[in-house]
Amino acid sequence: MNLESYSDRGEPVTVDLLAWVHYHGILAEFSIFHWRHGVIESLYGEEFGLDKPLVLPCDKLRRVRQLHFSTAHPSHAILCLLAEACYSLYEYQELVLTSDEYYSKLSDLRKQTETMHISLLPKDGPSTNESLHLTETTSLLQLAILIFMHRITEGPLQRDPDGLIAWQDRAFTIIRRIDTCRHLFPLFIIGIEAQTDERRADFLNLIKRTEEKTNVRNLDTFQETIVGIWNQEDLSADESWGISYTHKISGVISSSKFLPSLA
Repeated sequence: MNLESYSDRGEPVTVDLLAWVHYHGILAEFSIFHWRHGVIESLYGEEFGLDKPLVLPCDKLRRVRQLHFSTAHPSHAILCLLAEACYSLYEYQELVLTSDEYYSKLSDLRKQTETMHISLLPKDGPSTNESLHLTETTSLLQLAILIFMHRITEGPLQRDPDGLIAWQDRAFTIIRRIDTCRHLFPLFIIGIEAQTDERRADFLNLIKRTEEKTNVRNLDTFQETIVGIWNQEDLSADESWGISYTHKISGVISSSKFLPSLA
């Protein structure tokens, strides 16, 4: 039975399973795209029978995502836009898209992300702690994706620093306010943006609270990675040259011999 027929059945267990696969699949593709230890098929090709580069999803999978998740839970809908941004970056690097096409596509994706309504508060009755927390963490994901899209453009859209500063301010306001955040992708993208001691302390305090109050896996390595990025940023702050954002992300993700998970 194919993916479409599973989705069309609409059974709660099936829907939850597909949502889980969707979430982990997109974040795995993000890591695969930035990993620099050789292409995946050369490492696992014999085991999985891969005969072409496994970089980003096939067109059929992209269509299924758009059909079943673009109007689903806000976090899954936003992840569809992240996936398209990564795919656009890949096409641009492979010269499938021209600079103008790439910038135009990212501009459209950024507008869709920015205007997406992500409130998960109940329409009737008082808000619960769970609904408030879910809205906050989904907003954090939205802001992380907006920051990522802005950073990878490295072109005309970079001339809008006010938008970036506003997203950073909102993101760190949420980081100070929420008790925990189990999702590493928004923490990874936003943690890199911490340029002041105050914001870095707020970020590390959130990591500590998350470890103490949830059953999340040990985050020591993740924290050390972010602190390492801060140290590198501080050392190169006075230099006249700088590494591109895309190469920075690739360098961080490739620092491990194993493909890291940001789920």
